[in-house]
Amino acid sequence: FVPPAAGGSYIDPVFGTTITRISDAAHTISADSGQPLPWVEAEYSTKSPFNANNSKILLIEFSYFSLYDGVTLQRIKPLCCLGAIVSASSEPLWSRTDPNSFYYHPYNGNQLIKYTLGTGGNPDTSTVLYTFSEYSSIFAQGESEMSYDGDHIVLAGGPAGNEHQIFVYTISTNTKGPVFDTTGTNPSGWDAVYIIPDNNVLIAWL
Repeated sequence: FVPPAAGGSYIDPVFGTTITRISDAAHTISADSGQPLPWVEAEYSTKSPFNANNSKILLIEFSYFSLYDGVTLQRIKPLCCLGAIVSASSEPLWSRTDPNSFYYHPYNGNQLIKYTLGTGGNPDTSTVLYTFSEYSSIFAQGESEMSYDGDHIVLAGGPAGNEHQIFVYTISTNTKGPVFDTTGTNPSGWDAVYIIPDNNVLIAWL
């Protein structure tokens, strides 16, 4: 099977549904390496790549995220190389209320940043919301989604590669909640964290 070019559609032979192709990695040049992309994909099925009104999509282009149009499915721009760098490890989460904003953190960094797409000819902006100075890195393994109320994000902090303290950050009050230290609680460590509708946290252990 050879899929159609980006923008083309075909009928799934088993389910009879229409599938429209958004990306064509082999024929798309990477914004940071200048070489054809190895892949373009959504991050995890447990988080939505679509913004609040389905007008924009965030997809990973190997080492960074790119912004796509949710209606035309065209690539708008890569989010790397110039200005803010939203790397493949930055875990961007769309705002549940503002279709032009998402939250992310730099690779191996300890700052939570709000990125807002410019409208009406205005430039995009990045605003540091919180610096977790007690950690050198924050990271949540990529699978968690924004809370249902749009006001809470689960994160883990620590040295890069050993983010062992799990906590919930509240956007509206700009506060960090109590810490659950996973050190010594499981010999292999944790694999993923998820925030549930009442803003408690599920931990998946390795």
